[in-house]
Amino acid sequence: MATARPPTILCIDDEPNALVIRKLLFQRAGYTVFAALNTATALKLFQDNHFDVVVSDHLFPNETGAELARQIKLLDPHVPVVLLSGSIEPPESSAIADAFVVKGDDPFLLLERVASLLRLASHLGDDEARSRDLQQQISHFRRGDHVCFAYESHAEQMQAVVPWIEAGLRRGERCRYFADDNTVSEVSRELEKAGVNVKRECDRGALEFATKHESYLRSGCFEPGEMIDLLQQDIDDSIKAGFSRYRVSGEMTWCLGVEPGCDRVLEYESLLDGFFQKSSALGLCQFSRNRFSSSLLSELAAEHHLGLNKSNNGARWNLRIREGELFADMLENRETQAVQYCIQRNGSTDVLELGIGRSLSETRRTIEARLRSFSRTVN
Repeated sequence: MATARPPTILCIDDEPNALVIRKLLFQRAGYTVFAALNTATALKLFQDNHFDVVVSDHLFPNETGAELARQIKLLDPHVPVVLLSGSIEPPESSAIADAFVVKGDDPFLLLERVASLLRLASHLGDDEARSRDLQQQISHFRRGDHVCFAYESHAEQMQAVVPWIEAGLRRGERCRYFADDNTVSEVSRELEKAGVNVKRECDRGALEFATKHESYLRSGCFEPGEMIDLLQQDIDDSIKAGFSRYRVSGEMTWCLGVEPGCDRVLEYESLLDGFFQKSSALGLCQFSRNRFSSSLLSELAAEHHLGLNKSNNGARWNLRIREGELFADMLENRETQAVQYCIQRNGSTDVLELGIGRSLSETRRTIEARLRSFSRTVN
């Protein structure tokens, strides 16, 4: 029988002695412990590893633990964060954390508080667990990615859209959103609910919205080449304006309309896939499962290098990576925290390779290298 994985904790404190003592405290309690002496190292560790809980000092030379907690919550809102302080009264800014503990208290109180938060987190429902899967996948996308995302409900749609935009804003990118099924106001409200200051981001040019008539159908019909030109102009303008890069997400229900050119969506997605892979931009194409037929969705997904898919039982989200006639599904194992993958050929149930990796980003690099290798063999 497999034994349960011990909880993994990230401890941050700029005092080395305090950090060593806290690390020993949690190790003796059975935790796997990562330690960081500053917030930059902590964020890098958090992005590269899975953590069940974070315990951080509240005061750092140039930053507060509350700001670190905010950044961690943007990366993964489900990981509990505990802040430590020498002050008895918690500052208002610490409200974003899940718990506030006074350093002078009995250390076993800290252990008890962390254990309580972990028990609470373990009771997440299936919907929330799926949301966490989706947000973890979204956070790992990088320049050149063109992603197909098929959703079943408005809530599921926003579980991807909101972290997609948050990740772009956090990385200094300009984010463009093409609305259709939702109004601009509806998407803005969802972002505001998640803590994004939409007005401020729009005022500084980091966040821009457009309707289908201002983007895909701006000339009254759809012309794939014109849309690619618009995206290229957006990218060029973003770089000139000082943004690190550009990301875009579009609601694609417009292509089910009667306007001339809407039936050229497959041609467009094929062009778009090549366009993104040669650029520093990122694109997330959204398709409603309630509006698109399963056959059309399959054809559209095949034109994307990447796709976010639900597992057969609907309990998990996985990333599908395509390379020519081959594809691989990548899925994180919740119990072991390892990332598993399976390489197959289109239209075949035969498995070419099964593998396992330590993280989403590392496993994806392995998969892409293996897909290229298999493709050369096939060709």
